[in-house]
Amino acid sequence: MKKLIIFLLLTNTLSMLAQWEACDTGLPRSRISSMAYNGINLVAGFYNDGVYLSTDNGNSWSRRNSGLGDTNINCLALYGNRLLAGTNRGAIYFSSDYGASWERRYFAMLKSFTAIAVKDSQIFAGTSRGEIFVSSNEGVNWSQKTSISSPSLSSLAIIGNSIFAGVTGGLYGLYVSTDGGDSWTAKTNLESQGVISIVVNGNNIYALGQGIFKTTDMGDNWQELTSSISSDYGIFSFIITDSTIFCSTQNNVYKSKDDGISWKQINRGLPS
Repeated sequence: MKKLIIFLLLTNTLSMLAQWEACDTGLPRSRISSMAYNGINLVAGFYNDGVYLSTDNGNSWSRRNSGLGDTNINCLALYGNRLLAGTNRGAIYFSSDYGASWERRYFAMLKSFTAIAVKDSQIFAGTSRGEIFVSSNEGVNWSQKTSISSPSLSSLAIIGNSIFAGVTGGLYGLYVSTDGGDSWTAKTNLESQGVISIVVNGNNIYALGQGIFKTTDMGDNWQELTSSISSDYGIFSFIITDSTIFCSTQNNVYKSKDDGISWKQINRGLPS
């Protein structure tokens, strides 16, 4: 059984994909909860070990926890050289220097922040209870919006004026707000499964539930892309670079260059 316990990068470009190489120099042997990137700068958040930064495309990592009072990181957002981190104990931290120093910008007892999304000057943060908070001044002040009528919010994504929220518990599925979080509507076709993550690529939206699904009409209709590999013990995560989709299952990593019509297994270099 293959199980990825460290962050992996490619030795060649993603499009060529010769093999995989472990890039964990300086990282703790702990579980990565979230990642963000900006060019060659990569940021990794850990459930118990805080935040680590790589400025050389993952070849080496340094710990960036100065001022970070809670090192149980659930989610990250990176824009420019600024970082936001949501923690398991109800805090949101802000850094303006790639995590060299942190300042707590929000704290609420008995909350767990699970998703952060940034659009222009607005920051949206969601909790495991389905609560939505918004800030327009880099987290100095926050206001609570209408909560989603379901717990276990897992992901947020923004396209245009629409905010999409993935939910993995209660009333499963995908929700959308077109008024800045004041109201939410459940989208059809995904209501019977938890949505773990959402990726926006151009005008298309991809959601990970019991497979990878794609919509070209803002969530009104969805097409499953992974039915041919769905028997491989489920899909745990996926990314999209240019026109190529990469996804991982319990046993394998796959790529598709034709939007899920066909998939190729790409395990060379991965641990057994």
